[in-house]
Amino acid sequence: MALYFAAALAWLAICSRLPEAHADAWRTAGLLAIGALALSCSWRRPLPAQSVPPAAATLKLAQRLDEEAERYRVLVESSPVGILHYDKQLKITQHNSRLSKLLQVPGDALLGLEMGRLQDQRVLPALRAALAGESGRYDGAYHVTQSSRRLRVRLRTAPVYGPDRRITGGVAIVEDITAQYEAEAMLHDSEARYALAMRGTNEGLWDWSPASDDLFLSSRLVEMLGMQGEHLRTNGQDWLARLHPEDAGRFSLTLIEHLKGQTPHFECEYRVRDAAGEWRWVLARGLAQIDDNGQAYRMVGSVGDITPRKAAEAELQALNRELESRVTERTAQMTTALAELESFSYSVSHDLRAPLRAIDGYGAILSSDHSDVLGEDARHLLQRMRAAAQRMGGLIDDLLNLAHVSRQAIKREPVNISELAIEVIAELRMTDPLRSLEISIQPGLTADADPGLSRILLRNLLGNAWKFTARNPAARIDVHSEGAGDGAGALRICVEDNGAGFDMRYADKLFVPFQRLHHERDFEGSGIGLATVARIVHRHGGEIGAVGEPGKGARFYFSLGPG
Repeated sequence: MALYFAAALAWLAICSRLPEAHADAWRTAGLLAIGALALSCSWRRPLPAQSVPPAAATLKLAQRLDEEAERYRVLVESSPVGILHYDKQLKITQHNSRLSKLLQVPGDALLGLEMGRLQDQRVLPALRAALAGESGRYDGAYHVTQSSRRLRVRLRTAPVYGPDRRITGGVAIVEDITAQYEAEAMLHDSEARYALAMRGTNEGLWDWSPASDDLFLSSRLVEMLGMQGEHLRTNGQDWLARLHPEDAGRFSLTLIEHLKGQTPHFECEYRVRDAAGEWRWVLARGLAQIDDNGQAYRMVGSVGDITPRKAAEAELQALNRELESRVTERTAQMTTALAELESFSYSVSHDLRAPLRAIDGYGAILSSDHSDVLGEDARHLLQRMRAAAQRMGGLIDDLLNLAHVSRQAIKREPVNISELAIEVIAELRMTDPLRSLEISIQPGLTADADPGLSRILLRNLLGNAWKFTARNPAARIDVHSEGAGDGAGALRICVEDNGAGFDMRYADKLFVPFQRLHHERDFEGSGIGLATVARIVHRHGGEIGAVGEPGKGARFYFSLGPG
């Protein structure tokens, strides 16, 4: 018996070296086999050489057999796997509690169960093999009829012999490997996905061990570098030697910062030398795995070829430099042009006005001091000459105002358009206090605009409405908001009248300088006012338009853009 205990101890020592996932099953199987052998041998052991053993020897032998049987029972009952005995009719004669828990079937329902009638008969060949004197095995799925549980099992069977060396039944070990199977399946799927990702991604993958400095490069990364092979196993120092000298320091610093936990992930753009000796720009990303001591034990990531992008960026930078050079050149040209315009405006304001004032002044002297010697025709021509000179002066003033509007810096602030319109109407009424005119101005119209330019805009629009309603005895001017805005958040304001109106066929000429839709003898003006209005609106980033009909008035609408 000491020999069997020694064998049991040796087997336990061997099992301690096996993987933990399988050690328990092999430990139990070995002990069962050794226990069964011990019992079988004790059954077959010849009695001492005497016809009738003494009573004390018989009692001692019985006690020893009971002790061995108890050890076997404890061993079976405490086993982490299910164990069952069955007879030659495949009827369960004994089982441990682990089998009941594994199958989720009450113990009394298992005892005496005829396994030959099981609904799932995939285990029967292994059970019958033991009855034929062979070891049986089954690894696979099993559906428990009594509990409807579906699991995966590892079943091992062996024959049981009686004292006459005849097979009396079988013993089976049942291990639930469902969790192990699922874990292995998940691992297999994960490995398959990883392999598929390495083959299918357009980026190269790398796997680095900081402790050993081992570096694995995927086939895509190897291909990106122009090298041969499915993949490459190298080390970090070899990879660092491939980096451009100007980028190696920045790469190492970024990597160390991530390994120390100072950055959530590693990301760096650098140049690496390929197999042909050319420098290629790459974008590397990675993530370190940290152990319980805060040390990085593994780091994985990807490398993408960004050489075309870097080339495009370099080209774009060159274009930007060229554009900046052109802008600087055009700015200088504009500065020169503005200086010339300022000089021209000064000449117009001073040099051209002087002859006009002289012409008008001399005409006034002739009209007052020498009208008695002039005939009627001469006085009429002199009057037309003075009117033309005065009109020329007005045109010069309008042109200077238009140029000033184009050059003046815009200073936006909240402007009450309603109050400005009331002030402009009051100024117009002073020119003709007796005129009958209905005015409607919506209160609370505001805009974020330049106050001075806003006044010029309203003076021109309301001045036009005042002028073109002069022949209507029931004249009306209306200032109000229109619609929901221009889509950019700016309020659309409308100035509407019931005056002379205009033909929409010529609406495109309304805001062009010196373009008039009415004859000068009908309505005076230079044709600069609406051009000035359009210039102010456009400088504010707004929109302007007009609709009208001859004899039925006109409606001008504008917005001054978002603030």
